[in-house]
Amino acid sequence: MSAFTPGQIAWIIESAYRVREVFILKISGNLAAVRFTDVETGGIRIPVSRLYADRKEAERDLQKKPKC
Repeated sequence: MSAFTPGQIAWIIESAYRVREVFILKISGNLAAVRFTDVETGGIRIPVSRLYADRKEAERDLQKKPKC
């Protein structure tokens, strides 16, 4: 069971280099449909494991990842 619910704000690491805020539209199984909060249209489906509850948690994880 996911700790996230539709209608909630979450954070993701985008393209392994920046943290971005998203709005959760729907969760189905292991996938979440999300919309970026800084644009009006579009959205993506990502694994729930890529969602973070707060920005600081995502930034900490981003710093652990090696740079290409």
